[in-house]
Amino acid sequence: MASTGHSRTPTSLEITRTLLGFLPLFNEKLVSILPAVGRKARPLTKSQVGVLVLLHRIAGCTATDLCAAINVTKAGLTSILDVMERRGLLARTADAGDRRKIRLELTNAGRNAADAVLSETERRVAERIRCLSSDDRENLVRHLAGLTEILNRI
Repeated sequence: MASTGHSRTPTSLEITRTLLGFLPLFNEKLVSILPAVGRKARPLTKSQVGVLVLLHRIAGCTATDLCAAINVTKAGLTSILDVMERRGLLARTADAGDRRKIRLELTNAGRNAADAVLSETERRVAERIRCLSSDDRENLVRHLAGLTEILNRI
């Protein structure tokens, strides 16, 4: 858009459309980084890395919670979890309040693997945004925090 000498405030609809264009691209790029990072230490699939990262963030969630978060079927997730449990990356435990529910927790090895994946991802992203000025980085953090707050309310 050409500049007319004064700035126009984007509408809520324009912001939403921009965000909806950004989020899938961000997810695609992040998902492409994570498995490559995971393979450095130990061969991991995209889904396994997704489970590691989510369990690192949300300890004790259920398989149902994970299915929705990483967009896989319950049968597909069961096989992912079986492999990860055999590798010693996670443990399944019965919920104290409802023994029918199974809670998923990372083991020490799983936490170490998640830490390695997240650390390398942070390094790679930081490397790419290093070209931004300190003001731009400050604004980016502030705006992303605001978007996170908005998305948490949806």
